[in-house]
Amino acid sequence: MSAKSAGTSHKIFALLLGLTATLLIVTVHVLGWAHKAELQALDFRFRKLSTATANEKIVHVCIDDRSLDELGRWPWPRAQLAGLIDILQQAGAKTIALDVILPEPQKIRYVSEDMEVYSAATGKTVGNISLRPIFDDKILREAIHKFGRVFLPMHVELSTQQTAPLELLVQVLLEQNLHLTVGELTDLVAADGGIDRYTFVRAKKRAIEARVEQVFGKNPGLDFQSVIRSALGDLADDPRGEHFDIARRTYLRLRGMRAIDRFAMPASPAETYPISSGKIVPPLVTLGAAGYQTGFATVIPDTDGTVRRIPMLVRSEDHMFPQFALALAADELARKHGNDFAISADSSTVSIRCGDGFSRKIPIDEQGYMLINWARLSVRQSETGNISAANVGAIWSLTQSLQRNRNLRHLLNLHLVGIGREFRTPQVKDLYWKIIELDTQVNTLHQQRASVQRDREQALLFAPNRVQPMPKELLEAEETIEAQIDSLCGQLLQELRDPEHLDIYLGKPLKTSKIPATNPADRAEEKRKYDEALITFQKEKTEAMEMLNKLDSIAAKNAAIQSSIDAQLQELRRLVGDKLCIMGSTATGAADFVPTPIAKRMPGIVVHSNILNTILSGVFVRKAGLTLDIAVIVLAGVIVTLLTATRTILIASPLTIALGLAYAGFNTLVVFHRMNVWLVFWNPLAAMALAFAVVTAYRQLTEERAKRRIRSMFAHALSPVLVDQLLEDPSMLEPSRRKLTFLFSDLQGFTPLAERLGEEKTVKLLHTYFDRMTEVVQIRCGGFLSKFMGDGLFVLFGAPVPQSDHAARAIRAAVDCQSEIRQLNRELSGQFGGDVQLTARIGIASGEVMVGDCGSSRRMDYTAIGDSVNLASRLESANKFFGSRILVSGEAWREANNDSLLARPLGKIVVVGKVEPVEVWELRGESQEASEDLKHAYAEFAEAIEHFAQRRFHKAVQLLEQVASLIPNDRAVEVFAGLSRNYLSNPPADEWDGAMRLTEK
Repeated sequence: MSAKSAGTSHKIFALLLGLTATLLIVTVHVLGWAHKAELQALDFRFRKLSTATANEKIVHVCIDDRSLDELGRWPWPRAQLAGLIDILQQAGAKTIALDVILPEPQKIRYVSEDMEVYSAATGKTVGNISLRPIFDDKILREAIHKFGRVFLPMHVELSTQQTAPLELLVQVLLEQNLHLTVGELTDLVAADGGIDRYTFVRAKKRAIEARVEQVFGKNPGLDFQSVIRSALGDLADDPRGEHFDIARRTYLRLRGMRAIDRFAMPASPAETYPISSGKIVPPLVTLGAAGYQTGFATVIPDTDGTVRRIPMLVRSEDHMFPQFALALAADELARKHGNDFAISADSSTVSIRCGDGFSRKIPIDEQGYMLINWARLSVRQSETGNISAANVGAIWSLTQSLQRNRNLRHLLNLHLVGIGREFRTPQVKDLYWKIIELDTQVNTLHQQRASVQRDREQALLFAPNRVQPMPKELLEAEETIEAQIDSLCGQLLQELRDPEHLDIYLGKPLKTSKIPATNPADRAEEKRKYDEALITFQKEKTEAMEMLNKLDSIAAKNAAIQSSIDAQLQELRRLVGDKLCIMGSTATGAADFVPTPIAKRMPGIVVHSNILNTILSGVFVRKAGLTLDIAVIVLAGVIVTLLTATRTILIASPLTIALGLAYAGFNTLVVFHRMNVWLVFWNPLAAMALAFAVVTAYRQLTEERAKRRIRSMFAHALSPVLVDQLLEDPSMLEPSRRKLTFLFSDLQGFTPLAERLGEEKTVKLLHTYFDRMTEVVQIRCGGFLSKFMGDGLFVLFGAPVPQSDHAARAIRAAVDCQSEIRQLNRELSGQFGGDVQLTARIGIASGEVMVGDCGSSRRMDYTAIGDSVNLASRLESANKFFGSRILVSGEAWREANNDSLLARPLGKIVVVGKVEPVEVWELRGESQEASEDLKHAYAEFAEAIEHFAQRRFHKAVQLLEQVASLIPNDRAVEVFAGLSRNYLSNPPADEWDGAMRLTEK
């Protein structure tokens, strides 16, 4: 085959490889294996480039941490929620969406006249204070009805798992006989391993629910007692059992569903819509009946737990219910377009059609979900679009203060009425007894009304066919008597304000306290009693006057409170007037938070407002179809395949990168930001990358594979000149036995220094250090930088490119490294502080070793194996023993033969793991940089080592003492001096070879 035809076949095969890689990415996309990565890319685009803006007509009324601090812990009494609704109505809010699920009734609370008493008592008294019942559900129901435009949410439990066949069978059997036990059921179904308790409990719960639903479905007007008797039989006689509570909850849920049936849509307009079904948990029946509209508030996260989409409709039997924000949006659009709307759906859209013909089409995916167009809120929008419920609650608290003042006035009136009992005038006493009689009557009426209301609330929940209206005559009688009491109290208090009457009443003890003129002792006792009575008189008169003054001040206080209410309402009106208020929890510890593309924890009310804003604005982000996604992936892969197969890698690489960046920019800035289309992002880039990789890999395998392998292996470890030599003669890499020189380097005390600096600074310091050392050993001295070992280096000299002066290069590298470290330390003191100083220990050894590729079949590892390698490593560690910086084996020192360096012999040592002694030299540095005293000391030290080796220990000690005076605190001098003195008194054995044996690595 000619060279031309061979080149053509290579290109064709490269094109086929690129197309295969592209088809592989298409398969990955179709199977959804990269879906999570695509979702994350979509999230990034929403965070940075969303086209949605916050709707200024939507306000969040946040039940935040401040609200809980100021208004009480959650859950609040529903009367408090009703108070907030009343205040928002007074402030001019257009609509309220209450994002609080209320499926259960609230228990009756009992409070005193001026403060709430949290008690489980039923109408008893706390001390001498009579308690009155608070019907929270009634108060909230009336507030909702009064406002007229309150949206209440419901919850839907979408079925994500199918019930096991065994559980379904157990449920059917229990529906037939609720008395069956676990053992009896096991025998009936012959279950292997029996029926576990969990399956039994779930099946029994479903069976009870099914029975209640069956009875209720036949006659929705039955009361609870009739339903539970028909459904449970004799089990209904135990109201404390779990079955009773399950039946009660089911009955309330079914009644709640009946109350919101008026909001349901017929299923026929959405026959092709991929609707989800589930168990709906509606609001409490009494609240649902008062609500303006409802919708399900349940959010469904994607597979990674993030909420990006929302189902628009959910099915319940033959009816459909809209999503909470969809119901809000439909109502808002209808207010602008004919005050009427209808919702329909097909396989691709959900439509809102208004009375005047206006239509809003909402795009949905194959599951019936709308992709939410998340808005990036600005600081200004955050300030004006979020109101703490504490602000609304503060106004409500002021209204409660007005009511408490009225109650206080009533209590003060009654207290002062008691004074009238002591008056002797018939007119005052007559007023007193009339008030007492009327007060007794009105208390009786209060109790009657509370009893009727309690029965009425129970009937509204559990006996709809027995609900009786509140007796009109009872309310009228109560109102009439209270008015009479107020009138009589006013007359009586007018009498009490006469100072003469007050003095007559309070001064009675003075008139009865006569002081006899007989026995002096008796006279003194009577005098004492008179004084005490006088004090009591003054005290009681003061208290009575204070109460009268307090009554006078209440009107003034109420006026001040009302003024504050008006001012705060005016400010609140500016924020919520003619706006849609979504009220819900944003408190830190609340459970109503979900992860979204723009926030890891987003409150539910903000999610609803984003859904609502998406529908109202009509700016939808549409998912590109599968066909378009595949076309884009194929086009990207084909272009890069052609480019890489026909151009050199130097041209293809930057062009491929440029194409990838261009696609990413086009997808983000044009397709998403301008066109609001979610087009596949990562897979086209993956097709480009994979096509480039396989085509380039193929070309590398067939074109200059050996040279590329060599360059990739040694470019980082050898100087460019030596790499070029290897490329010219790759045979130098073949395993062989050679004489080489090895250098090991390690930093002294680096571990505690790293702990003190911390990880980030340590990495930065090592980068700087290795850069300097690499420059010295690799560029200047031509060494092969085999590897970094923590904070150490392993360098070969003489391989892979042969170097006759390998020993001299290694020793020169050691000296230059120490010089470079001294220069680096001066720089580090300014960068990391004066206490950051590096000290390196270096070991050098020469010898014959096996050198070559010692890696695996998959990975090349060019290195050397032999005793000299281990010796160099041990010499690096031996520096700690001698207090030196550079130790060189005798063979390497003789091989280098460098007279310009200052060094001294350290005799022979036996390193750990060896038995044969080796000669060692300590290398100090450049001889010309050393002082004459240091040179003289090194010469005498060398002579002392010679005496030491010849067993002339006395002479060695003398010379070492002279050396110590020239270079004090020298560790090597101290070691040999100590050994020499020891051997003077304890001579070594005859076979002693003059070597020191090191015991530590």
